[in-house]
Parts: sequence; structure tokens; C-alpha cells
Amino acid sequence: ADIEMADMINFWGHNARGSHPIVFWRVADHKAKNDIPTLVVDPRRTGTVQGLEDINPDKSHHFSTINGDISIHNALAYAILEKHPDAVDWDFLRDYSTGWQKYVEEVKRGYNPKQVEDRTMIPAAEIYKVAALWAEASLKGRRRGRGGVLSFWGLGYNQHLHGQNNTVSLINLMALTGNIGKPGSGFYYLNGSAGIIARKGVAPEYHAPDGGDAAPEISQMDVPAALNDPDRFKAYMVWNCNPVASNPDQAKMISGLARDDLFTVVIDPFPTDTASYADIVLPAASFLEFDDLSGSYFHLTVGAQVKAAEPMGDSLPNQEIFRRLATAMGFEQPFLHRTDQEMIDKALKSMDCGVGWEELKEKGWVWGTAEPLNLWADGTFPTPSGKIEIASEAARADGHPLAPLPTVDDHPSEGHLRLLSPAGKWLMNSSYGNDPRIQELLGEPTVAIHPDDAGNLGITDGQRVTLTNAAASLEMTAMVSDIIPAGTLLTDKSRWPNAEGGTNVNALHIPEKTDMGESTSVHGVEVTLSAA
Repeated sequence: ADIEMADMINFWGHNARGSHPIVFWRVADHKAKNDIPTLVVDPRRTGTVQGLEDINPDKSHHFSTINGDISIHNALAYAILEKHPDAVDWDFLRDYSTGWQKYVEEVKRGYNPKQVEDRTMIPAAEIYKVAALWAEASLKGRRRGRGGVLSFWGLGYNQHLHGQNNTVSLINLMALTGNIGKPGSGFYYLNGSAGIIARKGVAPEYHAPDGGDAAPEISQMDVPAALNDPDRFKAYMVWNCNPVASNPDQAKMISGLARDDLFTVVIDPFPTDTASYADIVLPAASFLEFDDLSGSYFHLTVGAQVKAAEPMGDSLPNQEIFRRLATAMGFEQPFLHRTDQEMIDKALKSMDCGVGWEELKEKGWVWGTAEPLNLWADGTFPTPSGKIEIASEAARADGHPLAPLPTVDDHPSEGHLRLLSPAGKWLMNSSYGNDPRIQELLGEPTVAIHPDDAGNLGITDGQRVTLTNAAASLEMTAMVSDIIPAGTLLTDKSRWPNAEGGTNVNALHIPEKTDMGESTSVHGVEVTLSAA
């Protein structure tokens, strides 16, 4: 219901038409019926951009930027403070945030849209135009008590050297204009449905970092190097993923897996790239061969994944494999031996959806809540203070800036181009990469290059080219297109290396971490491009 109540909808680093088509068409229908403005911030000219422009080009805005997002947020805030001060929700800031005074001061001091054009890559006039639409939508929502500005962001927004500060900065802009805590407005990251359902929209409980004896964690960015260190990894167990295809630093990943003294176990229904390095492969049942719960990737629904057939051959569901391993290793803790049905019943009870397993099987799916959730409606947030910490001492104590810095990555060094590698339309991560029909649809790997860059490098459409950096070299076919800005290349992730001659784009992925969460900054990779 939030989509249909919103007065303005924004997508940040998210191609909804490709990855969440139901969401896209709901937004498109709402835009067509009610003529709402939309903004897409993405370096690519995606299907989402084109689809919204087809409905109403005058109220469909596209900011094509390369990591200028924080400066865009703050330039919009500057324009709103300067031209539309009535759209600033001072009461919300005072009651539900901390550090807002410093934020407003810094925005006024350093973010005149003209002043930061070199960072945003967006003309100041466009910033002022979108700021006016944002202000108008915010005021409409405040007067009605519902609606306003609704912002979605996807993985493309997080996976940069300063990706998490992107999202923090966006939340600051939403707080400034009071677009939090009422229906038809807010910010939403496209994951985590089950947790939201279980909390019924209440903020998760804040937990200080665990300094005790918790099991050690490792970022996937560190796994390739760790696999090459016999003192670090002596065994490696993989299930539900294909890290040879999906992890960074592919060459180092493979050299680590090739160690004679590394004991590797892979649990999978298919002979993946990673399984070829396993000492033992335990055949896993597919999702058609056991009962489970299925959460939506966006909507707050819970579905019944009902067993349709017995597992093939010697295969077993993952959870049964782990129960048997726990028994074999003498681990007696009850939670390691819960049956599938016990786990399903426990999850349904936690989510409080009003149905048991048998009824859910009959219905197929149910909404996770009886009424639409209004997230953050009580003004309580999962921070030490319980407020939105626009300037956060807790963040500074963890080694982050007090407030999001206006960081933009340096322009690629001389002769280099930035390589973007988001999901393609035919794969879901690396799933189905071994399917012959999918491989036929995928075709050969291509890389999009802007006409200006192609002209400078003497590259023609359809020409074989080589992408090179310190990690690897990789051949693809050039596709000359203005779908991306100059200085940028675009290809798809997640092809199976064993179907592509032994490597995929992750051979070029140098493992650098994001500013928070130790996630991947894959969209910061730089390469040179030359004729093959």
C-alpha cells in the first residue's frame, strides 16, 4: 500500500524492472494514474529509467552519477533548505534525531548544487528541479499524515568503497524532510522480509558489538587470501553457493582450493565450479524435495514450499546433512537436532502470521501481518540513543566518520575505466548458470563501452577486447552504447567459469571492502581496455 500512497518515488542503485518487476509495475501503474514524479539514481540507463520515462518524461528524472551519491543527497538538502524551508520537518529532527544541527550547518556550508557539480555529475538546475518536487511531495505527505517521498535502494548502492555511507546519507535526507514513520513514505532496502514480519515493524533491538567468545567471522573479501594460508584455513565447507564463480580474486581463490592440505567439502545439487575442487561432495536435495517456508524478496508475505518429490539418489536436504554431521561429531545441543517441522513451526510462531503449517499449505501464501506495517511509526530506532543518529558518536567509536563524508572515489587513473558488473537478466546470482537454455540466452560475454571511450580507444561495436588490471586479463566482445556514462564499462556478473573457459568477471575483482560491514566494493574495480 505504501507505493500507491507515495507522492514521489525514488530508486537508488536499483533496477527494479530487472530485479523486482512486480515492484516496478506497481510504481509504473501508480505513476500513470496519479502523475507522480520519480527519480532514478544509477550510472546506467536501465529498463527502470526507460520505462518511467515512457509514462511521463517530464516527471521522470535520471541522475547518472559515479559515486557522487552523498553529494547529491546533500545538494538536494541544500536546495530544500534554501528554496523550500517549509519542507524541512524541524519537529521531526528535534524529537527523533541527534546531530541534525551539525548536519544542517555542513550542508549549508559546502553543498551549493553549483559548487558540487564536479562530484554529482548533475547540473545544478536539475538538482533544484528535483528538490522542488521532493519538497512538494514531503509537504503533501505531512499535511495528510500519509504519503510523501518513498525511496528504495538495492545492492548497487552498497557495493562501493563508501557504499554504507551512501545509505546513511540518504536516511539523513529522508529525516530532514520528515519522510520516515508514516504510510506512503520512508526508505526500504530490498531484503529482510522475515525479520520485519517477526518484529511487526518494531525496530530490532540494539546490541553492542560482541567482544566475547563468539565464533570468528570472516568477510568474503578475505576468503581468497585466507584459503592460501595453511595456518588460517585447514578445512573449507561450502553449501548453497559457488564461490569460485562469485568471490573476488578468482585466481587466488582457485590456488587456495587447489592446496593438497586443504580439506574441502561441498554440499550442492549440481557439480559447480567449486565442487570440482572438493575432497568430498555431499549431494543436496533441491527445494522441490523438502518442506520449507519461502519469504518474498520484497513483499511482506510468507509462502509454503511444499515437498513435491523424494530426494533423488543419495541426496539429502541441507538441514538433514547438518543434523547427521552433528550426531557423528557428538554434538548434543538440542537446537542442532530440531526437525524440519519443528523449525517451520517455530518460525511461523515467531512471525505470528495467524496460520499453522497445514493451513499455510492450503492457502499457498499469506500476508505476514493483518494490516500493512508502518515502519518506525513509534519513532524508536535501533541505535544506542533510540534516535536517528545523523551525527553518531557510536559510528565514530567504531572508526567511521561522525557523519557521512562527501567522499567520491578518485576518477580512474590515466588510461583506466571503471568496471560495473551488476546482475544480468538471465541469472539469479550464479544459480542456473549451468542450464543449457540459460547459457544459450546469455550468449557470449559482452562489455558495454560509451561511444566517446570507444572512439578514443579505436574500438568498434562487436570487436573482441581485453580487460586488464593487476588481478587478471579477460576477453569479451565490445558493445558500443550510451547506456552508461563515459569513463565506465558495464558487464554482467555470475557466469559459471567452467562454462566460460575457466574465468568470469570476478577474475578482475580486487577484494576491497566497503566502509561498513566488510562487504564487497566490486563496483569500484578499474581496468584498461584494448583490442584483443
